[in-house]
Amino acid sequence: MARTARRGIWAETVYRVRGNRDNWRLDVGSFQLIEGRIGRISERDGRLLLDLGSDGRSGLLAVAAGKDGRTFRRGGFDPVSLEGRAVRLRGVVQSVGGRPQITLANRAQIEILP
Repeated sequence: MARTARRGIWAETVYRVRGNRDNWRLDVGSFQLIEGRIGRISERDGRLLLDLGSDGRSGLLAVAAGKDGRTFRRGGFDPVSLEGRAVRLRGVVQSVGGRPQITLANRAQIEILP
């Protein structure tokens, strides 16, 4: 694949797949591909939270709110089964409370890695 071979746009550093520990300040407001391991999954205030950080306070947080969170459970998909799994997330990185965050609107934004 072009991304694996770093051909075309994938040869540009701006399009590289980011890791959970990357410096996010430059990426806020842009669409990114992020790879990491989900450390913890929880629900708070009707939101599904996928925490890629190891301490619950740092690292990327992926959030599916309200009805979007419910769509992740349809078709037998159990988000809790992702805990500890390596994933690639797609979305716009925002800074919420000084922490990088991606809002998840559908399951296509999460790719489970081998």
